[in-house]
Amino acid sequence: VIFAAMTSAVANAECAASWIMDELKWDRSKSRTRAVWITIIGCFILGIPTVLSQGPWSGFKLFGLNIFAFVDYVSANICIVLSGLTMALFVGWSMGAKKFRELANQGARRISVKPFWGVLIKYIIPLIIFALFQEGSLRADLGINLRRQKVPLDIWNLRGSQCKYLAEDDLHKIHLSS
Repeated sequence: VIFAAMTSAVANAECAASWIMDELKWDRSKSRTRAVWITIIGCFILGIPTVLSQGPWSGFKLFGLNIFAFVDYVSANICIVLSGLTMALFVGWSMGAKKFRELANQGARRISVKPFWGVLIKYIIPLIIFALFQEGSLRADLGINLRRQKVPLDIWNLRGSQCKYLAEDDLHKIHLSS
């Protein structure tokens, strides 16, 4: 899992570094290291609030969620869904399913994209993604949280003010003696 996370992080950093080099019109051979460092430092700085939201900034809320939970919700329930919808719309309508099929099938032997896939990517997949997005929005509007996250706690080392980080319905399960 660590290897997968690191390779994904490198791929994401490469996209941001390439964008920086393109926008600033830097020479790729000379400025790649500088662009990567800008990307890494930027990610580090942007990540500080999510880390601090589990401690000193735990009282700061966005739509009733701490910063970490808010970023988690937005990335998992909005950004990923919208990127999938955008990709499906781009491939189905802008690029065209036929051109995509030609590109995807280059060098394919036994497994290939079939013509019926065009109908899927143009009509059915965007409808399914839109329905999933609407379903997630409906759950959020009704206040239903079906994906409640638990953070493992070492209750033997739990002290004083740390008790407030426990979920309210978990408080009755743990009796702490001072």
